[in-house]
Amino acid sequence: MKNIELSLRQKKILDAIKNNPDIKVDKISEITNTAPATVRRDLNKLSQLNYIEKSYGKLSIINPIEKRIIEAQYDINEEQLALIKKTETQIHSGNVILLSYSKFNCKLVDELLINDKFATIVTNSLDIFDRTKDSDKLHNILLAGLYNKDTKTFSGTTTYSILSTLRADCFIMHPSGIDFDLGFLASPTDDLQLIQYMINVARKVILYIDESCIKKTSGLLVSEFNLVNTVVTTKKIYEEYKQELDLYDFNIIIAD
Repeated sequence: MKNIELSLRQKKILDAIKNNPDIKVDKISEITNTAPATVRRDLNKLSQLNYIEKSYGKLSIINPIEKRIIEAQYDINEEQLALIKKTETQIHSGNVILLSYSKFNCKLVDELLINDKFATIVTNSLDIFDRTKDSDKLHNILLAGLYNKDTKTFSGTTTYSILSTLRADCFIMHPSGIDFDLGFLASPTDDLQLIQYMINVARKVILYIDESCIKKTSGLLVSEFNLVNTVVTTKKIYEEYKQELDLYDFNIIIAD
């Protein structure tokens, strides 16, 4: 839903509810110097726009960020969530982060929001951008270009042109697959050229890998492992593939 500019009266109503969830229509009418019928229409409108929630005679303000996090449905298990949480700790205050779309990166952004971390997110994903647009801590840059309505992402020469002017602290990716002889892979639906652009303008590349990555060895080759600085993985994966992982000169972080 697009942002809709509220009237001064509607903003006063939100302030009144914030200060007193038990407030009644008559009191709001008195505060705003407005007829009760008009107040009721405004309350209905604010409810439709997800600014307020009515429950058992009480009115409460809805935080749009928290609401999205609560309502979002992820096909992510506990082990993967631990991996995402550990990856979030590698993002430091003030960092500029490059993120392509994945359900893992969406959840990574949610973790940044939950932890109230200050950073700038650069992405071509409308889903990731929508998560950050209401935050006063997570700034965002949406890489505009040709829009793909199926993936809700942008690509093309305009996107690459914007990206080429940027410098980022890190590029973070949950690859779709790992081939220890070749490198890390992306899904065939991903914009491979864009991902490679992101890697080129980032000072550091962080991969977080779980069992789903290790067991999938088909897809688009993104890069060899020599461009990777840090790998976040689970203890189980590290112990099983220690010999292969230790061949490369990257920092390995184990998620608890």
